[in-house]
Amino acid sequence: MSNTVPDNWNVLPLGSVIKQVIDFRGRTPKKLGMEWGGGNIRALSANNVQMGRVDFNKECYLASDELYDKWMTKGTTEVGDILFTMEAPLGNIALVPNDDRYILSQRVILLKNDKSKASSDFLFQQLRSDSFQDTLRENATGTTAQGIQQKRLVTLDVVLPPLPEQQKIAKILTSVDEVIEKTQAQIDKLKDLKTGMMQELLTQGVGIDGKPHTEFKDSPVGRIPKAWNCVTLKNLSKRITDGTHQTVKTSPDGTIPFLYVSCVRDGNIDWEKASFLTEEMYELASKGRKPENGDILYTAVGSYGHAAIVSGDNRFSFQRHIAFIQPNHEKIDSEFLVSFLNSPLGKKQADLYAIGNAQLTVTLGDLGKFKVALPDIAEQQRIAKIFNGIDNRIIVVQRKLTSLGNTKKALMQDLLTGKVRVAID
Repeated sequence: MSNTVPDNWNVLPLGSVIKQVIDFRGRTPKKLGMEWGGGNIRALSANNVQMGRVDFNKECYLASDELYDKWMTKGTTEVGDILFTMEAPLGNIALVPNDDRYILSQRVILLKNDKSKASSDFLFQQLRSDSFQDTLRENATGTTAQGIQQKRLVTLDVVLPPLPEQQKIAKILTSVDEVIEKTQAQIDKLKDLKTGMMQELLTQGVGIDGKPHTEFKDSPVGRIPKAWNCVTLKNLSKRITDGTHQTVKTSPDGTIPFLYVSCVRDGNIDWEKASFLTEEMYELASKGRKPENGDILYTAVGSYGHAAIVSGDNRFSFQRHIAFIQPNHEKIDSEFLVSFLNSPLGKKQADLYAIGNAQLTVTLGDLGKFKVALPDIAEQQRIAKIFNGIDNRIIVVQRKLTSLGNTKKALMQDLLTGKVRVAID
């Protein structure tokens, strides 16, 4: 961390502005002669402490009053205290959001700041900054899962302006956080809307000439319009195979993308996560596996169940953990098929067929057994158009979110270092 700061700012060890560190890592109900349950007091673990917020949608254990009293013997959480993950993942920061009682569970510690020296909101922003996070990683230990010792953490420097300036900076950055949070909520709402519509449209359709279907029949995927068929994916595809089985060596000098399972998410291909192949390696890896516009990639191993359509004619290759589907376009529309595979109906079948221990796998044979509720091509396209409309709205809001994130990052760089000063009222 740079020591070049304005004259009236200080660079101090984190420990000098923290009046108490509460750390119960290693403590378990069993060691206290008790068990989880019997109450509604949440136990916050590193699973719940995300960067910038506490995620209560993530699973957490619940505790009784008796377990809470035996566990939280060094102090309690208060609004504005700082939650900090010490490993797996390292360095996630969140503020205690309310007056509820919480147990500090796996891999999480609590920092109680000295309010005469550091504003909670400012310190929250400072610890999330790229500068502090870089310093944190430089002082971490471990390879697979990085972590840091408490005695080392408190020696790391933080940059502190006078309290009034801290408060003004924190107010500006918090206002941007609030806009980011509202924008993310818009995206989440649109995704929920799409999920709900998938369940409806992929089983009830949009009807004919604007009139909904009125006659339905039972099928292996549930009730569907009488005019629809239920067809296996194998019978709707020209080919179902997977990525290269060759030993692939990526290269910083390569120009042709090589995709991993992590590159296929939310109906899209994330090219930024790809590695690159040389021309020679591409020819070896892609032999017999050259997807074309309208073909579909489907993650089949590990994080299985994500589908994306191939758009354009860019060359690329992909690992064997990704399945490659060539739809028969006389029978099924590619965008309709991607929507089906990413829908709750598709996910349910993936969960049914997934096998294995270390990494769950949907085999190519089982993928071909997936049953698709199939309207005629025209209705497929009308359904896909509705989903595409929602996707386009998500893309617009996602771009806004990305722009806000870039703005926030630039503001943090300027305001938290003193490069740009704020006026104090």
